Amino acid sequence: MHHSWRLVSLLALSSLCAGAGVFACTGFRDSSATPPDGGEEAAGPDGGEGDAGSPFSLVQALPAGEALTAIWGADADDIFAVGSNGLHYDYYDSTWHRYQTEVGYDYQAVWGYSATDVYGVGVVSANNTGFIEHYDGTKWTLQELTPTALYGVWGTTDAVLAVGSQGMIYGQHPSEPGWTMVLGDAGLPANPNVASSPDEPILWGIAGSSLEDFAMPADLDRIFHAENALSTGDFVNLDPTVDRTISFRSVFAVPGSSGSYFFGSNYLGVVWLTPDGPPNVPLLDDGLYSIFEDHSQAGNEQLFVYGIWGAANHYVFTGDQGRIYTYAAGLDQFSTVVSPTDATLYGAWGSSASDVWIVGDRESILHGALP
Repeated sequence: MHHSWRLVSLLALSSLCAGAGVFACTGFRDSSATPPDGGEEAAGPDGGEGDAGSPFSLVQALPAGEALTAIWGADADDIFAVGSNGLHYDYYDSTWHRYQTEVGYDYQAVWGYSATDVYGVGVVSANNTGFIEHYDGTKWTLQELTPTALYGVWGTTDAVLAVGSQGMIYGQHPSEPGWTMVLGDAGLPANPNVASSPDEPILWGIAGSSLEDFAMPADLDRIFHAENALSTGDFVNLDPTVDRTISFRSVFAVPGSSGSYFFGSNYLGVVWLTPDGPPNVPLLDDGLYSIFEDHSQAGNEQLFVYGIWGAANHYVFTGDQGRIYTYAAGLDQFSTVVSPTDATLYGAWGSSASDVWIVGDRESILHGALP
């Protein structure tokens, strides 16, 4: 079911210039980096061992480690992973380097323009508010504290957007220091057809190709898609009435395809928003296709797909219980991949189909190739 919501403030993103408090955080490439196990730096691509039959090796896992919740790379040689309790990992010189800065700051997402222009957002655990940090190649700087928790960040040459609970969207022009509430004091609306909490709708992520075309998973039974947002100021709300128990938790914009997105959901599910869906696949809403769901066991409604990455019609999905799936879109072939871990896997990113990184609980880092 489609509904439209006005996004008038996007039209003014190019002039965002509100002030912001700033302080410096420890940089990724600082001599104070802590080795992951207290003795040596984390291994590079060939440093781990995988289960027989798995295309992924477990490069690292720390039994008492933090959670690595997101990963993004500028290229194969400069990759950033973030996690709970101020945890940062930086991959350079073919090695992962561990840093832990702001204890109590739980990173939820990372995204950037280059290896010297990166944004991280998350939740201040003490009061469930949000924070936005920026990395300039030398150090991390706190740019903004927000009244609501933040779970996603993404941008274009025109603006960077950070999103989170209560449907709030914050924006910044790349050349300006300040962040502004894009929708004013009110966020996007919660779904009136499902049980709601004070934090709904929770925007769990954001991805897109431009400010005219981006999408956000909005938790239970709701997705927001900005279609021609700069021209019309409208969001389209996708509200799958066929199953209101579906909860959308992650998003990935298909490279080079307008209006095409993969979403991770509960039931270890994968949903594809596309103008040209595969044949014989259940349709949840206009253009919204259910690629995979696992209803085989009680409790699967609490198991999610969190990480998504892909290229050239080949995609990888990661989630609870160490689950790894792949999808060959051209063949409409969805497959379960042998995983070397049972840790929850939160993030995935690759420089190519043969160079894919996955991160998760217990500071797990996996490396491999799409089969």
